[in-house]
Amino acid sequence: GINAEYGINSTFLRCLWDLYAPVVAEYLSETAVRCVTPAVNYHRVYNLSVSNNASTYSAPIPFTYNPVPSPNITSYFPNKATVFGGGEVIINATDVLPNPELNCYFAPTYVVAAKLLAITNITMNGSMTNATSNSTVKQNVTQLYTISCPIPPNSAAQTIKLYFGSNRVNYSRPVSFEYRIPAPIARYASPNHGFLEGGTEVLITGERFFNTPGLMCKFGNILVNATLVPNRNESLLTCVSPPATSPGTVSLYVTNDNKNFSYPLEFTYYVPPPKVVNIIPRSDTVLGGTVITAFGKQFLSTYGLVCKFGVAEPVPAKIVETDPETGEGTTITCVAPRYLYLTDANFRVSNDGLFYSEPPFHFKYQMIVPSITSIDPSSDLVYGGTDLTVHGTNFFPLAFNCLFNNTVVTAGIVVGTEFKKAICSVPRLEEAENIQNPVKIQFSVWNNQTVPSNNVSFTYSPVPVPKISSISPATGLVYGGVLVVITGKDFVPNDKLSCRFSNGNDTQEMPATMVEFSNNTKLTCTTPPADRKSIAFVSVSNNGKNFSNPLNYTYLVPVPTISSVNPNSASILGGTVCDRVWKGFCFIFIVALPIYC
Repeated sequence: GINAEYGINSTFLRCLWDLYAPVVAEYLSETAVRCVTPAVNYHRVYNLSVSNNASTYSAPIPFTYNPVPSPNITSYFPNKATVFGGGEVIINATDVLPNPELNCYFAPTYVVAAKLLAITNITMNGSMTNATSNSTVKQNVTQLYTISCPIPPNSAAQTIKLYFGSNRVNYSRPVSFEYRIPAPIARYASPNHGFLEGGTEVLITGERFFNTPGLMCKFGNILVNATLVPNRNESLLTCVSPPATSPGTVSLYVTNDNKNFSYPLEFTYYVPPPKVVNIIPRSDTVLGGTVITAFGKQFLSTYGLVCKFGVAEPVPAKIVETDPETGEGTTITCVAPRYLYLTDANFRVSNDGLFYSEPPFHFKYQMIVPSITSIDPSSDLVYGGTDLTVHGTNFFPLAFNCLFNNTVVTAGIVVGTEFKKAICSVPRLEEAENIQNPVKIQFSVWNNQTVPSNNVSFTYSPVPVPKISSISPATGLVYGGVLVVITGKDFVPNDKLSCRFSNGNDTQEMPATMVEFSNNTKLTCTTPPADRKSIAFVSVSNNGKNFSNPLNYTYLVPVPTISSVNPNSASILGGTVCDRVWKGFCFIFIVALPIYC
């Protein structure tokens, strides 16, 4: 507001501050006008004049421009971001001069434009009311400005100073803003275990691994340096496990800055295996039972201290001598287990049942010689096929055989008999059909076809001649196909078992099938066709050569029945052909006689 004389209410009423462009004045009265101060470059005293015609100005009076006040930051959020930037920081401040030059200064690099979001009136007692453009600011009210600034990237993980300014000159006091490297993502660790002494190189796969001084792995609470694998797009690194004091699983982390860590993986520490320098003795039979002494170091008195012989289950070990300085075992003993396999074994020792000593020692398992005490039965027919039970000792289950003279038959050890009982099937004797008298052979067993056992006698009996007592049915039609049941004794199930049907002029042999194997007393066979009504002699053979006593089987011819004659009349002189419709099971050719009507 300017008080003056001779003011004229005209459209050319102006105010002028030195050489800055004239500003349109508002006429209030002949003695008062109002002008809006223009923006100037410097805070100092300027000459202010007024004109009624925008040309001739009054004598100047002094007008002082004061410095722009520095904003005061009252709060801000967030106070940190990743080095990649992004997002925005929200600042609440007072003493703000709203203008297009509002900015945030992320010292010492970035100045970014700020955006005014809201203005809120705050009274001295802390109550708040919304500001409006027409409201009058009371002396006890402070205006709070809410501003947003985009967060720029930063070249390093560090804490910088953040300023807010109403222009590029007047800034607030700085606040701290932290740039962080983002936490990495660890997905897999290989291997995910190692020994207590450390030194295991671990390969970790993941994302956001950065080549920074803070790139490290953390095993439990122990940090170790990590190294990026080249040309893998920051997705693969290696680090070496540090020593641990006790076995168990620890959390494994990755960090780029020793502040932000990945979600944990798991890494398991195991007891280191002992070192074996010698074992005595280095062989045993497959039955095991021999005490083995192993010499070395780092034998630990743990529940997992075991000896392992090849693929057999581990056996417990016992420390018998220790190093007086370290307290670690230097000599252990364990008992060689049964080794039911066809190979020798590698001998190793472990402190935890997981990791074993290297290199292994060769341990020789020697095959044992079996012994026979009895066999049951001690005889069979020449066709064989009977299950033979063998009693004895030292039977080896994985390669146990029976020997009938020179014929090798695979045998099976009976479970739960401590390798003292086995079963094998009696093989067929060569040219069994031609054997007429008992044949005695030598029977033995062996393990893995090495040294055979003692011999016992086994007798092959010739095939008996059957005896038959009945046949049912004992009659049938001449075209055969009747299934007959023959009862008798000494029937032997085999592929040579057959029935013979003989009627003097013709002899036919038919395969037979056993129907009662328990006592070999019944069999069945199918009758062959016959050329006429007759009586056939039926006998049975076990070998196709020696036949039983015969029984009679009667072949019958069916009696035809006439159901119609066409024509059914003729001349007494004869000569008419009659078509007969026969009713029966077969057609028999006969001489036709004339039919008299």
